[in-house]
Amino acid sequence: MRSIILTSSAFILVILTLGSLQTLWVDRQLKALNEPALVSQGSRNMAAPRGELARDRQLEALQALNPSPLHAATLHVQRFAILSRKASEETNPAQRMRLYCEALSEMGEALQSEPANATYLINWANVRQLLGNSVECSLPFTTGDYDAAAQRALRDDPANINVLFSAAQIYGWAGKDEESLRSLNRMLLLAVSPKPYQVEYIASRLRTPQDVQAVIPARFPQIAAWSARLQQEKPDLFRNSQSVLEKLQLAAIDAALAEYRAGQIAPNIYRQRLLSLPGVVASPVVRRRLDSELASFSKSIGDDQLTPYLLKRGALDETAVLDASIASDTRPLKSVLTNWGSNADMCLDDFYGSIGFYLPVGSSPKLIELRGKRKDAVIPSNMIKVLVSDDNQTWAELEGSLVIGSITFGDTKIVTIEPNSRYFKYWKINFASSAHTRSFCNSAQELITVYRTGTGGPT
Repeated sequence: MRSIILTSSAFILVILTLGSLQTLWVDRQLKALNEPALVSQGSRNMAAPRGELARDRQLEALQALNPSPLHAATLHVQRFAILSRKASEETNPAQRMRLYCEALSEMGEALQSEPANATYLINWANVRQLLGNSVECSLPFTTGDYDAAAQRALRDDPANINVLFSAAQIYGWAGKDEESLRSLNRMLLLAVSPKPYQVEYIASRLRTPQDVQAVIPARFPQIAAWSARLQQEKPDLFRNSQSVLEKLQLAAIDAALAEYRAGQIAPNIYRQRLLSLPGVVASPVVRRRLDSELASFSKSIGDDQLTPYLLKRGALDETAVLDASIASDTRPLKSVLTNWGSNADMCLDDFYGSIGFYLPVGSSPKLIELRGKRKDAVIPSNMIKVLVSDDNQTWAELEGSLVIGSITFGDTKIVTIEPNSRYFKYWKINFASSAHTRSFCNSAQELITVYRTGTGGPT
């Protein structure tokens, strides 16, 4: 059974919608009712639960109040909240419908005092839709068109995040998916940090690439947050939506750059937005564009370490590899790579840990990245061994042809390895130490990235 929109607790709707003086007036009237309800000894412990008794007492007290016109709507909304909660907990269908009819009437009464209140309208529309056409309420202000009420709420307060979310739910329950997804998109354009229950509902509505395109806005921080959520919780949808997310991410980068150049956002905010995207880029096209913009920004602030690295990486293509790992790889010249395709978390700097990969034919690596989640992680270059093999059994160590470096990139640490080598089928990076440092950690697939020469890039 669905619950009344915007009422996750009996009085949250009042907190969201009423002025402080109005709310304070009702709170003072109900202050004496906050004590736990007592159960009569003669009840033989068969009385209703305490919460229900408390709501009955609150309703009785509210009914006895004689508010001024200023507080009339407040009182009706309080009654609506209590009746709605009672209805959602009621197990008898007829009694439940009666309580919802009473709640609907109370919200209708509130609308007589404040007809332009969009939150009142959307809550009235929600209950009216819930009751359906087959349930007729005999109480006043209970007849009407829920769709018209929802449209009016959106028209009267188009920037109200809660109204937009509620309208999206109402349209979703009505099977009007286009209108529902449109409302969610408008909501996300305004809501930088939606509430957890809103995020959960929105995620449930993202089922196809078309849904992703319709809902997720092409702006920061929303595009980075939702790309990350899809990548973690709906990896199949993330992959299938690559072309859609590519367009959204590129458009978000364009918008952030325009705002930065116009002086609408500070340099640190612009940099923060760009750095929120590298782990969830939808395609190599986005990654190269991101590298280019970050390189330009780094150059503008005199970052002599990051700029040349980003320019170099921006000319390369990421290549797909099958990764593997070995714990306690004390004999790296003879050990065999195992755990193929695992994405378990691991720490490379932990007692001779090794991570490796299988490389497709014709893809000699120009750059290998090792990415740790902590920017303070350190692996000394003399503790890194790079080994190669053609059969995953007999290994040889690359030595003089290696360039190993380290870069802090946003909140992560990157160890860079530039091999100058012919093609080998199997590659292994070994932590040549018995130390249990465990600072350079990540999921196996995020820990290592391999790049090859890009189209038009250097050889």
